[in-house]
Formats: sequence, structure tokens, C-alpha cells
Amino acid sequence: MKFATPSFFIVMFLVTLNASAAKVGEEFPIDEILEGPMGGCQEESAAAFNGTDWLVVWINSSIKDDIWGIRVSADGNTIDATGFPIATGVDEFQTDPTVVFDGLNWLVVWVDSRNFATSYSDLWGARVSPSGVVLDPDGFPVVETVTFQDDPSLAFDGTNSILVWSDRIDVAGPELDIFGARIASDGSLVDDEIFTICGAAGYQGGPDVDCGDDGCLVVWNDERGGGWGQNTWAARISTDGVVQDPDGQPVIVEEPSNGRAGVASNGVNYLVVCQRDHMTDADVVGARVTGDFNILDATPIEISSEVDEQYYPDVASDGSDWYVIWSDRQNSHWKPMGTRVSADGSIPDSQGTELDDSSNGPDTPSLGFGGNMYFGTWGYGDIFASRIATDGTLIDADGFMVSLSANSQYYSEVGFNGEQFLVSWWDTRKNETDDSFAYTRVFDVDGNPLMASKNAAPLESTRLSFDGQYFSAVWHDLITFGPPKISHILSSRLTATGEIVDSAPYHVCDASIDMSSPYIASGGDGMSLVAWEHSKYDGTEHLWGGRITSEGQVLDIDGFPISEEETAEEDITISFGDDLYLVVFNRDYGDVFVNNTKLFAVRVRPDGDVLDAEPIEVCMFPGAQVDASAAFDGENWLVVWRDSRYFDQTGTDIYGTRISSTGEVLDQGGFLIADMGLSIPSVKVVFDGTDFVVSWIDQQVDIDEKSSIWATRVSPDGTVRDPEGIALVEESDSDVASMAMASDGLGRTLVVHCRYMPDPEFRAARTRGVMLRSLALGEVCIEDEECSSDLCIDGVCSEGLESVDAGISDGGTDNNSGGCGCETVGLTAGSSNLLEAMLSFP
Repeated sequence: MKFATPSFFIVMFLVTLNASAAKVGEEFPIDEILEGPMGGCQEESAAAFNGTDWLVVWINSSIKDDIWGIRVSADGNTIDATGFPIATGVDEFQTDPTVVFDGLNWLVVWVDSRNFATSYSDLWGARVSPSGVVLDPDGFPVVETVTFQDDPSLAFDGTNSILVWSDRIDVAGPELDIFGARIASDGSLVDDEIFTICGAAGYQGGPDVDCGDDGCLVVWNDERGGGWGQNTWAARISTDGVVQDPDGQPVIVEEPSNGRAGVASNGVNYLVVCQRDHMTDADVVGARVTGDFNILDATPIEISSEVDEQYYPDVASDGSDWYVIWSDRQNSHWKPMGTRVSADGSIPDSQGTELDDSSNGPDTPSLGFGGNMYFGTWGYGDIFASRIATDGTLIDADGFMVSLSANSQYYSEVGFNGEQFLVSWWDTRKNETDDSFAYTRVFDVDGNPLMASKNAAPLESTRLSFDGQYFSAVWHDLITFGPPKISHILSSRLTATGEIVDSAPYHVCDASIDMSSPYIASGGDGMSLVAWEHSKYDGTEHLWGGRITSEGQVLDIDGFPISEEETAEEDITISFGDDLYLVVFNRDYGDVFVNNTKLFAVRVRPDGDVLDAEPIEVCMFPGAQVDASAAFDGENWLVVWRDSRYFDQTGTDIYGTRISSTGEVLDQGGFLIADMGLSIPSVKVVFDGTDFVVSWIDQQVDIDEKSSIWATRVSPDGTVRDPEGIALVEESDSDVASMAMASDGLGRTLVVHCRYMPDPEFRAARTRGVMLRSLALGEVCIEDEECSSDLCIDGVCSEGLESVDAGISDGGTDNNSGGCGCETVGLTAGSSNLLEAMLSFP
């Protein structure tokens, strides 16, 4: 047998030693699931009682308008841990939900545009069982005609559900008419056809319905009857579905225009309420109507006529009296208000009751009665509910949130302190004692949590950096809305375990000018540089900075200019290396026809001296270069960015260039790092001790908004090690919102990201983590699984040494199970005598 020469083994060993393994760990949650507000905007709530519990329904617009619900017990506790979808997953929008209990199940009806191309908006429905099961998960059509159906309202007459709505018969015209239908408990229509309640000329819209012992009363807004606007009309429907007042009769007709009408029966009479619009404000008025349509209040009852405005009234009855709820504007702040109306039409509580002092403007509040108490819902952004006793006493002061999901998490950030990772994020968990939503958690180098998450009250959309003693976080805080608008740059220090050091955040710069989007980097010597966008009176933003110490000392309270070109300078990132800060930013040259944003860099010394009066031109290639990130490998920086130079052909790509500590751009024009051909909304880079790790979000905007996270390694000489990319997070069902990363300098990189998770246990934006481990062959390891070969021998990653082992076997040398015979040749991690070791082979 012919033996291979020693030089062959030397070459093969060195080649395999320079190869490295990249292992992607399992994606893991940054924190446990807690109860919190649902993501997106919640509005247009309604509720119905089944004798034991309430079902509250609303619109959730986190992605598109869908219908969601949650059950609430009579004692005011949410039965379901989170809301559940009732109408979602279709291509278009679902709005205007209404709900009733039909004796067996809840029936929910809404406006649905899934067939908009053929029939515009239709009415669809779904039944929900008392146990909270959606019996019709795909929904079923209730009314499908080639017109616009809108404003549905439901009531129960003791046998069937009564549905009323407005319908635009002429899709191109202004006319609306009122229609109705009876729905059986199985969801089918009782009558062969829907029936017309009011088909008079002109506008009739916004109907509401309630039922008494002998039938139901439908009310709506109507242009007929005098006055300069709408008036409130009504019609009765018998228990067998016959309209007793074709085209209706007027109930409240006055000079002012009337808006949204509501109705409720106390078993004897109905109370009809409406919003009475004046030229400058609006009041809530009402009138009682008997079952045979006698109007008891020719002059409407003044339910609320306080200063400012009262809108969107709704009404319910306890079987004797009524309670009216509405949205009330007080000093430009919207609040839900309510008051009682006695059976004789008097108002016991003339001032009304404020249901919530902290609401962000109630949108079309809703009211029901059940369990011997009233149940009101309202909100815009989140949905709240409150129980009200029949004597008008507020049971739940300021209400309680019902639009619940797993707590959402946003704006994740991560840093490394030499021993462990610190992750911060913005959190919507319910917190009874603290209004802050910022939290942190500490992880070891393997991604294992070391302690529970902690509240970090001052942090908002932060950037993190470790200065050798503390993590420092920076953010901007709006001081005045203006004009002029003014924000200050704030900072706070955290210990390695996430404890807040400063009792209150301190100002990095508090000049009387607007500042935003700060970034921070530390040299590990107790000094950090903060840079931010500094607005000038010429309307452009420029690059300014200031230094802070690990003791919280601000060295440049007024800041200092880093670059002041007469064009917008923004999108800042900073990296420290070779006793210099490299500040990278872009300049937007404002060409509305050509995306003309270029990358620049400036070196700043720790003493604040700006070395580059004329910024370094990082990339001036045609197209846009944006969203830069930078890292230092001990000799050079690698700057990476999103680049649209070939947008028409490939979309947005990732490019990079190396910059030396002397300010020389080593790769003129940049080199291609990733060409995915799709949208890349974010890119980051860190140095892991051996290679630069570049990670990005790949947003497939043309494929159902799928997103994934990818990475590649770039060697210090600019070689892209993984040209096909490494998949860190496979396609998710919606956009990845943010991403951040940090490395331990020994091959472990923690990537944290925020993405919406539609799974039933989440249904919220959640912060997740994934660990990328990259150990070069021959590096120190602790266990087999750290090496791609699962082979850690004598503390050395041994994959690739099998080529040496194969040669040794051919030569008759003992082939131990480790596959390299490291002990035989005296080879250890970090050996500086590789050639001598190799030449010692026989």
C-alpha cells in the first residue's frame, strides 16, 4: 500500500481546521405567557347574557378586522384566559358585531366582505355554545344580496332571534332602507324571505331592536319628518314576524338632527333613546313608547345635556326601570357615562355616573342586563366592562379589561456583559401595581433563563450596551408636543441581573430642541458614546453625540456635533474598536423620484474628538443604502446594510464592507452578503470571536406576509462563509416585527426577535430567542453537542480530523474511537505547534 505524504496530511488538516460548524438551537420563549391586553385595536363591542354568563364580542384589527369574543361570569371574572376568534381567517374584513342568546346558544352576526367582488357586504353569523365553543367556525351566510348590508342588531322574542339591519338597495345611491329576518336556533331563517320594515324614500339607517311580551320594536334614524337632519322613527313587529307599522312612525322629531338610536323594553313600555345633534354639541334624549305605539313623552326626556358632547347612547332595562350609557366628552377627554331613567320617565341621577376615568375614548358603548345587574362595555384600543347595580351603583370602578390575550411583547433588545445575556422588551402584561410595561430577563450563554423577568420601569424602546460595570439603556422621551416639538435623550443603568441602578432616568442631553432615535456603544472601560438625531431649526436632522460614564456622569450635557451636513442624517448605529467609536449613518438626499440614501461613517475618540470632519463615504453606489449595522473583529469593522441597487431585478439585498481603524474603506462599493430577492426589513451584525455573524429578517411580502430569520457568517477577510444562508427561524404566519442580537465572543450568538404568533395559546406578538453556535474545529468545547460532529474529544472539537484519522489508519497507526488520536500527537486546543505535531506522524 502506498502511503500518503506528510504534506498531504498537513494540507488536509489545515483545510478542515478552518471549516467551522454552525448549529441552530431550538427557538425558545423569552418569558412565560401572562394575561395581557390583546394586540391591535379593539372596538365596537357588544354583549349578551345567557342566564349565567356574558359573551362579549368585538372587532380586533391586529392584522385585519376580525370578530373575537370572551365569556365573563356574572361575578365579573373572565372565564376564558384569552379572547377567542369567532370570525377570522378569511381574506377580507368582518365588522359591526351584534350578539344575542337564543335560549340554547349565543348567536353572533356581523358585516362580512369576504364576497365583496360579487355581493359587496353581507351579513354572516356563527353560534357560540355556553361552554365557549364556536359551533360554526367558518361562519354561515345570513343575508346575501347584491347590495350593502350594514348596522345589524339582534334581539330575542322568546322563540326566535330577530335581526334588523340597513340595506343600500342602490349600491351607487344614498338611499338606505330597514329590513328584518327571524332566525331559528339552528341558524336558519324562519321565514322564506327577509321582510321590509321601512322602504320609504330617502335615508333610513342605524337600526336597533328589542322585544317585549307582545312583539318587538325597531327604531332607526330617518330623514323624514321635518327638521334639517335625521329624526328617530320606529315600527312594531309581531311575534309572527308581521310588520305592524309599514314604513314606521316618528318618535322623536325636532329641529336638531338625531343620531344613533337605541331601544329597550321594561315589559310594559319601551324607552327609545337617541343622540340629539346641535350645531356645536350633542345631547342624549329619550321618549317612552307603549306596546300599542302611544308616545308618552311628546317632549323628549333630557337624559344628559351637559356641556361638551354626549354621543352613541345605548339602553337596557331591569324589568322596571332603564339605564342609559353613552360616550361623553369632557375637556377633550372621552369617558363612558351612564344614568338611570325611572319607569315614570324621571332621572334619579341627574349628573350621571362616570364609568371609567381612565378610558381612551369609548367607541360606541354597549349595554345589557342580566344576573340582576346592568353590564356595560366600551373602549377603543382595549375593551372594558363594568357591572352596574339596579340602583345605579357602580360595581366595577373604572371597569375591567375583557379583550385579553397572552401579553404582547415588542421592541426586543439584547446585550452581553462577559458572562450572561440581558434581554429587554416592551410588555403589555396586566400589572396591578405598576403602570410601566418594560421588562428584562437574564440568560446564560446557552440561552437558559437564570431568573424570572423583572420590571424595568424607565426603559422605552431602548438600546443596550455594557460598559464594563453596568448595562446602559438609552431612549428619547417626548417633553412637549410643540410647537416646537421637544424630546430629550434619557439613560438608565442596569446591573448584570437587570436591577435598575438609578432611581430615575438621567438626561444625556436636554437641549431645548427635538432629539430622537439614540444609539449607544461602550468600550468596556466605563465610557459610552451616545449618538442621536438632532433636529435643527432648518427642519433637518443632524448627527450629535454625548458621552456618559459607568457612574452615570454626563460629560457633554449640551451634546456635540458629529456631522452637520445640510441634509437629513439619520438611521444611526455605533460600534467600538481599537479605542475608537465608529458612528455609521445615512444621508437622505431627498430625490422623490430616485431613492437616494447613502451611507457615511465618522470615527470618534473616547475624549469626544471627532476624527473625520468630512465623513467617510461607506457606500455611494446608485440606489439606497439604509438600515446599517456595524461590528469590530479586532482589526477592522464590518458594516452591513440593506441595498436596493438592483431592486428591479432582485429586490432588497444585503451588502457589506470592511473599514479599517484608519478610516479606509477596504471593499469599495461593498460586496454581496445575501441575495434573497425579497424584502429584507432589518439586518444586524456582531462578531462572535471568529467570524462576523450577519442576521436579517426575510419578509416575503408576496406570499401571505410570511417572514423568516436568516443568518450567515462572514470571515474577517470578507469571505461569505454560508452563501446559502442559515435558517434561524422558519416561516411564521405574519411579519417579524423586530430583531436584535449579541454574541459572547466565543461562538455563541443570541438572536431575539418579536413576531405575531397566531397559535391559540398566544394570539399575540411575542419575543422569542434562538441561539446560533459556531465553534471552529480545534476550538475548546465542553460536550459533544457543541460540535457539529457531536464529537468533543479531550476538550477539542474534532470533526474534520477524521481525514487525518483515515490517513493514520492506512499507515497502521492505532485508530481510537475518538477518530483523531489527539493525545498521541500532543495536539491541544490553541496549539501553536501544529506543523511539528503533524510532522511527528510516521
